[in-house]
Amino acid sequence: MKDDGTTTKLEAACGGRNELRLSIPSCLEAVEPLCDEIRILLQRRHLAEMQFAVEILARECLNNAILHGNQGVANARVNFGMRIGKKLIRLRVTDQGPGFDWRSVVRHGLPAESAVDGRGLTLTSLYAWRIAFNGRGNQVTLWIKTAKEGR
Repeated sequence: MKDDGTTTKLEAACGGRNELRLSIPSCLEAVEPLCDEIRILLQRRHLAEMQFAVEILARECLNNAILHGNQGVANARVNFGMRIGKKLIRLRVTDQGPGFDWRSVVRHGLPAESAVDGRGLTLTSLYAWRIAFNGRGNQVTLWIKTAKEGR
């Protein structure tokens, strides 16, 4: 909160000093403003060196939620959460779609580098320390080690 009692845009979107929670419309144009908020929060928490990893993971998950999860439904929403801890940054993205069969990926492994689809999971595995899906497959949670913690 500013000295004059007003709340900045970021603070209004935050659940606390280390948290960002937003619900965005299911359209790709909504991703960039959310990524702006991510960058601002990381800079304020002195984690600017984490911007690339966090933003690329957030973009991949948000784009998947919009394009594949909500399947182009115009009035659908995507919920995003980011929490910064001492050693880990947690991202959570939830869409309103039917979900996907993440268990088949676990059984069969990540797609080949030449595959047209599914490369987002490969990318995610490069930058996230841990990845988890809910049972339905419409929510992904990623944990990223902070640069101070190391990968």
